Amino acid sequence: MIRAALEAALRRERVIELEKRHPVANKRRPVLILTHDSAMTVLNSVMVAPITSTVRSIPTEVVLTKDDGLPDTCAANFDDIQTVPKTNISAPIAHLTKSKMKAAAGAIGFALGILDS
Repeated sequence: MIRAALEAALRRERVIELEKRHPVANKRRPVLILTHDSAMTVLNSVMVAPITSTVRSIPTEVVLTKDDGLPDTCAANFDDIQTVPKTNISAPIAHLTKSKMKAAAGAIGFALGILDS
């Protein structure tokens, strides 16, 4: 029941907690969901960008703040896009605006060499 509610809450533009499973200690890390909403129901995994407290102010990251619903200033890092199992998804944290997602699209394009800036 809880897992179904979390899966129903999966939407692109959401920042969620990802459970990093490890033999010694499990950790939760914030990530930004990138997978298109229409694909969520048919895929067993989702594409995410990790969020880090290290802000480098480079073209491949988007700075997030309390205004975005995050507890502290941080950055979504698009140099390290990952595909993770939906079973590792945990609690939703925030929902980003369309303008932040547009900035994310630009950062992804830059990281992949599709866009110059």
